[in-house]
Amino acid sequence: MIVVKKIISLLVLLFSIGSFAQDKNVSATIAFPMTVGDYEDFNGIVDLGLQVRFTKLGVVNLGGSMDVNYLQNNYNLGTFSIKESALILQPRVFGELSIPSIQKFRPYFGVGYTLVNFTFKSDALIEKDNKGGLNLNLGAAFDLTDNFFVHIQYDTTKIPYKQTIENSENDLVVSYDRSLDLLKIGVGIRF
Repeated sequence: MIVVKKIISLLVLLFSIGSFAQDKNVSATIAFPMTVGDYEDFNGIVDLGLQVRFTKLGVVNLGGSMDVNYLQNNYNLGTFSIKESALILQPRVFGELSIPSIQKFRPYFGVGYTLVNFTFKSDALIEKDNKGGLNLNLGAAFDLTDNFFVHIQYDTTKIPYKQTIENSENDLVVSYDRSLDLLKIGVGIRF
């Protein structure tokens, strides 16, 4: 929980710096997230994003962003109806290339920390679990007008797990990672 508070504080600081700059450069996005990798059973519902560019270093705009994703997986197991969902928060810092010769095309990359709130509901019980891991991001935006753009991005997060296997002599603890990979395609607006 302390990590979450530190990340939120950092993003508030980054967004505050951006909001007082003379050349505001804020954008908002909405996208359809598609899962690949270990969580491919989940269906993407929506991805909402907010980006603030707060400084420019040569051809690179540096900023902070926050994406919020919602995924779900519904299925039946015998007579039980199962509903799984994942609420994903992805704060990050990013660099966006602004190349003069191709001004409408803006590739970007980012690094942050993904926080996932998993909920498992069945007819018999409700379980919740929080996980997190380092997030790497790569994408590109193409400007349709001065204010509107389309974008595609790929996020990958390694989420660590520990599982205890009980036996008669001693318990075996197994550690492993699962990869949460999202491909997002959407639209955005700059203001």
